[in-house]
Amino acid sequence: MLWGLAVAGEAGVRRVLELLRVELTNALTLLGVGAPTELTRDQVDWGAVFAGYSSTVDWPGAAVWRPLATAFPAAKVILTVRDAESWYDSVDQTIFRMFGYGPPDERVAEAWRIVPGLAVFTAFHRQMIWARVAARVSETRPTASSVSRYQQIT
Repeated sequence: MLWGLAVAGEAGVRRVLELLRVELTNALTLLGVGAPTELTRDQVDWGAVFAGYSSTVDWPGAAVWRPLATAFPAAKVILTVRDAESWYDSVDQTIFRMFGYGPPDERVAEAWRIVPGLAVFTAFHRQMIWARVAARVSETRPTASSVSRYQQIT
């Protein structure tokens, strides 16, 4: 994205995102699914995902650390812990806004208007992040207490 911005401004970012959308569509087609939300962890070849890489940090690796630990049993896993309240406050002001939670945000509205493929990208991450939490804590909207409960049972 930074490359696209540096090379051609907004048009460059659009081009980079379009390339990513095409690659995502091709990958989904090869996996036999029509949308990222249809993917399951059983369809992931972690060796192929990490070919040429030796580590992952933060997101999305944190969401799939158990399958990664199974796929790479010799790997070291470093867990850092943050209290649910401060984590929630942070993502409530950023990530969750992209998912449509919280008050209207004109920056989010503008991003949705100008960035091709953002709806697909956001749906995928919404499924990966919140759907996993909601399924385990029986809530439809993230709250600090639901995140705390999720941390306790994960």
